[in-house]
Amino acid sequence: MSYTSFKNKWIGKRKDYDRVYGYQCVDLIKVFAHEEYGLKAGAWGNAVDYWYNPNKTLLTKFTRISTKSARKGDIVIFKGVNGNPYGHIGIADANAGWLYVKTLEQNGSSGNGSGVGGNAIRVRSIRKTRIIGVLRPRTAKPSLAMPAVGSRIKLHPQDIRTTWKVGKTSKAGTIRVTSNEFTYIVRGYDPIYAGRIIINSKSGGGNGVALSLYYFNGIKIPKWTKV
Repeated sequence: MSYTSFKNKWIGKRKDYDRVYGYQCVDLIKVFAHEEYGLKAGAWGNAVDYWYNPNKTLLTKFTRISTKSARKGDIVIFKGVNGNPYGHIGIADANAGWLYVKTLEQNGSSGNGSGVGGNAIRVRSIRKTRIIGVLRPRTAKPSLAMPAVGSRIKLHPQDIRTTWKVGKTSKAGTIRVTSNEFTYIVRGYDPIYAGRIIINSKSGGGNGVALSLYYFNGIKIPKWTKV
């Protein structure tokens, strides 16, 4: 599941994950952590506690970042309003704009825990000035080991301005790695140059390009992550 599919599943509904105090804003975060990241949420406190005293289990999947520039999929912790000391919490529905961050939330209207009307799960724009901080999902760590033949990998660029040269068995002269969103299949290993793999795109054919994962002409080649 992705954030978008999670949102589509729960929008307009309500969820009392811990069965305590009704349908609270933290219940949405608990079900998000459970369904998206496999975490079994416990008594993790009020909304502001997710920033000031976050549970160690939660921090195995999220990084605590002091910023108001929330990104889509971040857990966003907000200051309370009208004397509310418990704060508010939601999930960034899009990257924050100049003044607001669109937020998937629960119990965001009257705050009575009813889970209906404006307290149901919905998307609302909240002022960035209220953001205390965010919990950003940790990304998978790239590996320096050689991937197995037949495995699917994503390459991690280190400098989007760089065009990486490839070996003599390549069908093309260069490959430019500008993002890690494209999936490749490992077809084998270059018989001429040690430390190079032969890859091609998931949708492409042929032998593809031969790319080193270590060094080539003094330049460090991107790392990779198995997908």
